[in-house]
Amino acid sequence: MTEEPQHSGTEHSENVARELMQKGYDHLSEGDVGEAKKIGKKLLKMKYSGGYELLARAYELEERPLDAIAILEEGTRAVPQIWLLWQQLGNLQSDQSDFKAATESYTQALGLP
Repeated sequence: MTEEPQHSGTEHSENVARELMQKGYDHLSEGDVGEAKKIGKKLLKMKYSGGYELLARAYELEERPLDAIAILEEGTRAVPQIWLLWQQLGNLQSDQSDFKAATESYTQALGLP
């Protein structure tokens, strides 16, 4: 009789979140922004920071850059140690010609491991 590998609840939650994240990106690539946003919100309820990233991308596709910036600002307040959120925020700020804010966001990103 073989034993099943033991997985911690945290590891399982992480795997579920990663699978959801991939599904969210699949929806975005198919142009289904609504489903991607639902998944992004679900990820945030799971306290998975990728939800901010996914929601911001969805808002970008809807041509709502200010909403994308707002969700990333929320994300950088909630999990300031995630450099990817700072970089994505800087990119959007730069696209909006807010170069001072973009520089600050990029500086934050560069200071993280």
